[in-house]
Amino acid sequence: MTRSLAVSFIVSASLLACGGGPDQSSPKGVAESVAAAFTAKDSAAAVALLPPVELLNSHFKCDPKDSLVEGRNHRAKRAASEVSSERTKGMKMSVGSFDEDGSETKELKVGDTWSRCEVLKPATFHRSKLTLVIEKDGKKEDDGESWPFLKLDGKWYLAKL
Repeated sequence: MTRSLAVSFIVSASLLACGGGPDQSSPKGVAESVAAAFTAKDSAAAVALLPPVELLNSHFKCDPKDSLVEGRNHRAKRAASEVSSERTKGMKMSVGSFDEDGSETKELKVGDTWSRCEVLKPATFHRSKLTLVIEKDGKKEDDGESWPFLKLDGKWYLAKL
């Protein structure tokens, strides 16, 4: 029994040391987790970085035609196919610079309107200007991007994929 506890501890410590799960403590952590999911061709890990439907519904009241949930579900389907597509085969992605000039953070308060929805619970929106480093077929390319993030109930999520 002692041996199995020791093995469990070592495995757990190894997973933590290797970043055994997504880092949702900051927008940068989420961006790096998305890049790692794309590199590993792990569509489930990429989709898990989108806000869960229940959280969106508890934080925002949207007109059905402007539904954040609809957009989230569309992005989840797209991510599942993009991550494992032929186009991304052999591709490695990493985050270069993060929060370049033009990045912004906005605290969303109850009663505010955000993305055509009423805010029901406090949240934080962050848009980061970042550089993705994409390597494929021996070529390296820096791609300037603007990614939106949402902090809901203490965890950061990618608001678009």
